[in-house]
This record gives sequence, C-alpha cells and structure tokens, in this order.
Amino acid sequence: MSLSAHEVKQIKKHYANKWLDPVARIEDVFNIRRADGSLVPLKLPEPQKQMIRDGILGKNRDLVGSGISYVSVTNKGRQLGFSVALAAEQLLIAEDFPNTNIFYVATVTEQADDWMRKVQQMIDDANHWPAELGGRSMLNITNTKKVFDKIINDTHIIGLSANPSAIRGKTGISVVFDEAAWAIRERGIARETWKALKYLIRQGGSARIQSTPRLSDEEEFFWGLYKKGEAGSLAIHTYECPAIENWRDLDLEEPLYIDLNNQRRSKMGLSLLTDENIKDLLEKYKSRDNFIVKEGDSIQQDVHIPYWWVNIADLETDRASDLEQFRQENLGVPLDETYKLIKSEWIYSNANDGVEWNARPQGNTNRFILCCDFAQVRDLSAFTVVEEVLVPDRQAMYIERKIVETQADYPEQRDIIFDMHMAFRFSEIQLDFTGHGRVISQMLAEKLDNNSFSSRVLLKNNTFTMQSKEQMAIGFRNIVMPDPITGKSRYRWLHKEKHHQDAIRHCMRVEKEILPQGGVRYSGKMHGRDDHFWSKAQIALVEVPTGVPRAHSGKIRKKTAVDVTDRRSMGQKLIEDINRKRYQIDREEEEAREEILREKRKTFLHNRELNFARKALQNGVVICRTKHKPVKPIHCADRKNCSNPRCPGFKYVEEICARYGVTKDEL
Repeated sequence: MSLSAHEVKQIKKHYANKWLDPVARIEDVFNIRRADGSLVPLKLPEPQKQMIRDGILGKNRDLVGSGISYVSVTNKGRQLGFSVALAAEQLLIAEDFPNTNIFYVATVTEQADDWMRKVQQMIDDANHWPAELGGRSMLNITNTKKVFDKIINDTHIIGLSANPSAIRGKTGISVVFDEAAWAIRERGIARETWKALKYLIRQGGSARIQSTPRLSDEEEFFWGLYKKGEAGSLAIHTYECPAIENWRDLDLEEPLYIDLNNQRRSKMGLSLLTDENIKDLLEKYKSRDNFIVKEGDSIQQDVHIPYWWVNIADLETDRASDLEQFRQENLGVPLDETYKLIKSEWIYSNANDGVEWNARPQGNTNRFILCCDFAQVRDLSAFTVVEEVLVPDRQAMYIERKIVETQADYPEQRDIIFDMHMAFRFSEIQLDFTGHGRVISQMLAEKLDNNSFSSRVLLKNNTFTMQSKEQMAIGFRNIVMPDPITGKSRYRWLHKEKHHQDAIRHCMRVEKEILPQGGVRYSGKMHGRDDHFWSKAQIALVEVPTGVPRAHSGKIRKKTAVDVTDRRSMGQKLIEDINRKRYQIDREEEEAREEILREKRKTFLHNRELNFARKALQNGVVICRTKHKPVKPIHCADRKNCSNPRCPGFKYVEEICARYGVTKDEL
C-alpha cells in the first residue's frame, strides 16, 4: 500500500526529531556483524553514548566552521567496541558535512586496513528506507571500492598510518588518532602526527584521540594529553572507559569470578571442585563485602560492566594470568616503567615486521642460534630462534625469526628442538641447564649424537643461578638498549602474532629487585611469567666467549692462557672462512643493490612531493594579475601565464615550491 504525501512527510518529521539525538540515529542506521557472522543492530553502551552526544553530531555541532575544534581523549580498555562506534560517527559526519575529508590514523597500516574494513561492513549492512520512501540505503553512498578511501556524500573517509609527512597539507572536518600511545616506531612520531592532524581541522571540526595507555609518564604524548585534559589545563574532553566501571571498589588480588558448576568448569577446561572445595570457598567469601555468592552456581565480586559482550569469566582469566597486563588492557591503568629492565619503547621502535620463518632460507649463510628456557611446574618452555647478522665495523645484530612456547613433556620438547635444528642448522643451542633443563639437555644430546651431530659443539649448557641470571639480564639489556643517536638497537623483535606479544610481555615485566640480604634479583614473576625473557637473555652469552659476563656482585676470576685459546677445530675454521668469503661477496652485491634502491627511493620521494605540490595548487582560487581573472593556483605555475612577482598566485606558487622542494618547470 502506497503512502500519502502527508504520511511520508510525517515519517520524515518523526525521524528528523528522533535523530536530533545522534545515538538514536546511529542505532537506527547501522548493523554490526558478530564473531559468528550473524548481523545484529548496533547498540551503543553508555560510555560511548556520552562521547557521541558530546561530539559535532550533538552538543558541539556549532563548532564546525568556527575555528574552534572539539577534541576528545579517551583512555579505554581493549576490545570494547570504540573503533566501531567511531566508524559509525565518522560515516554520519560524512553524511552531514559533504565535500570534505575525514582522516583515520593508526599506528600501523594493518590497523588502518582493519578499521577501513569495519567501515566497509557498516556501509554494506546499513539499513534502507522503506520502499514507500524510495528503498535506498540510509547512507548516501558515492564510491567505496578503494580500501583506504571511502566516499560518502562526496566526503572522503581516508585511512592512514602514523606518518606526519603524508598528513601535512590536507584539510578536513574530522580526524581520529587510534591507539596513539603505541605510535612509537620512531622517536616522537605520536607528537609529530598530532601536530600534523590538528592543523587539518583548523577551521573547526572534530578530533578524537583514543588508546589503551602505555606509560604513567606525563611526558609521554597520550598520557600527558589525557592528564592535562582531565585537570582542565587544556581545552580537551577526557573520557575514562575501563571494562569494569567500579574497578577501584574491587579487590583485584582476589578472584573476580569463581564458577562452582563442575559441568561448566569441565567445558572450559578448569579443574573440578570437590564438595569440600566448594564448602571452603562458600565459607571464605559469604561474609565478604562486595562479593555475591550464588550457592551451586558461582561466587563473584559486584562488578559493573557496561559492555554486554564482555564476559566476567574471561576477565577473571586475564586477571589470574597477568594482573599487570589486566590492569593496563582492561582498566586503562598505565604501566609504571620506573623499575623495568626493558622499556616498551625500546621494543616497538625496533620491531621485525616480517613473519616467522620455519626454516633457514636457501643460500643464507648467517649463524642461527636457538635459546631455550625450560619449564618449571605450570610454566612454559620458551624457545627463541635468532639470526646473527654481521655488520661491517659494528657489533652483530640479532633478529628474531621464530618463537615457540610449549608445556609438552620432556621427549616432545626434545623432538621440537631437534626438528628446529634440522630446519635451521643452528650454530649454537643455548640451554637452561637447571632443573628440568638437565634432563632435556641430556635427552637432546643423545639424539643429536645418534644423528651424527656433535652435541659437544652445539649445546651450551647454562646453569641458572641468581648471579648468572643477573649477568644475562644486564648483557641482554645492553644489546636491546637503543643507540642514543639513531634510536636503534642491535635486537629486532617479532611482534605480529599473539605469542610474540606474550613473549614481549614477559620481557617488559622484568624488574630489578634489591633483596634484604643485599643481593640483586631480576624477575617478572611478581606480575606473571617471565620465561620468554630468560630464553632471549641467553643471546648475551653468544658474545662472551669465556662464559657469562661478570656481574658487579660476583667474584673476579683472572683469565688464564686456557681462557683465550682458540678451541675451534680445523674443520670449523675452514667452514667459517668459506662462509666469511661468501658473505663478503654477497655483501658487495647487496651494497650495489642498495645503491640502486636508494636512487629509486630518492626519485619516488621527489615524485611524491611533486604530487603533493600539484594537489596543493589545484585547491582554491586566486585572482591572476597577469590574466586579470580568477584561476586555480596551478595556473600561476606556468611561466607563460604568470610573470608578475607581486601577484598573490605567483608568491603562493613560490612558497609551495620551496615547501616541497620542486621547481615551477617540474610542475
């Protein structure tokens, strides 16, 4: 049945009034896909509703074009749906403000790609008007074919990685800087990126900066901006959005949730509780404030979680496994790196962006080293494969190529190591020769010898004591610590997979502890596990031919003639000499290739700057005093068209040429 003109008008009026609230508009227009692929209406939780209503779709709409911008900084937990909420907001900003630009900036290209795919999904699955109102999508879709450039109502939504030089020179209505605290691949890149972004909206618009926090240092870009805004010393709206709103009222040293149902526990892989266990738990918590006891079902703290897809059982798993990481990633509590041995900035600014290797590449003659830390009860055995890369006139670099963690039994761990040796042909296998390590080392030595490999040459057994662990920790720190000028270290970290991130966490939580009796201990056990750290730290032993470096608290032992004797066999010397000569030849070819690549890159960069200059001159209009008519500034780049040095267009072209390092003739 068709609607009358009056009925159509009433429907439009209804939506116009309802959509004065931007949250209602978002929830009417957009749908989101669940993890199982099903499509459900997008419903915003309360913390996100407040942010959206405060923005330029709501209370601060009148700031657009005023020269004042609405700027917000959000300290949030991970996986709480903020990227989806911002995607919906940016799409509606594009609807309301046509013929402009919206920029989403992420720390890495992969993250920008992921967000742009969310935007595409929300465009594709947006609701449609009823057939009586035309039946078209509620979004005015122009062109969404490009991955990093979606056009809605003639407004471009552009995804970028944090790169200040690629941002400058543009203008826009809205910018989003996601995970800003983790833009640390280069020194000062977060601050420089924000400097470039804020000028895009100089005429008045919206800027949203959001992240899980990294450091509790107010000199750090994100945390400093958030704290200054929170204190009211900057014109910034701040939002604290943890997974648990009332976390300060909870006892985080105690479980958030204990499942008393053995049927559910069995499905989740938890150990079953006896009647005596359940009785003890009920007795312990039934009189405790802030604990809710449901006999036969569960015991939990009175947590307030505004995000309905966040499960308290999952939060408890995170809390129990790593309290420090739980506080940072779920509650928005920054890490205090005051006492940390390895700083997070040293890691993420020296990342290996490649994927894991499963074997030595054909023709690769570098030394590969395996470092192993073996598990105690309930811990992990951690293995790190490192490639040693020789650099002329400098110390060697170490690049992670594979990380393995396992809780398998001894024979399986031995077989894992042996299989990796067959794939990489290690020059050394550094082993934790303490406790479990003694057994696995002996089993591995036997298997190597039975397969015609010399265990005496390959295996380097390291007894872990408090003194030797201090020596390894200091040695590894010296390798990892960046050069004060270049900001680069001699170690490159794998970081893309979850087990890479877990391994990094092990390293980031290790602290120096002064013991009451006067000794020094390095450990990360107070915050969780540190097994991967002790795996990686053994790389420090590779550079010390006479054993571990002496710690300040250890005894001094003078080197004897035996210490400095070259113990390599003639065969080893011959092979190393052949490899060295081969490396020299390969290095010469590599340098020639690098020179060609440098020239290509130089040309590429110049052409890119030339394109930037052209785009800048194709925007706006000036009055040409030579031709006496309004023209685009690019017109004035042609010497035939413009020869008056006092002409605004002439001066503007010269400024653009100077800024981008190009000439008028090239333009």
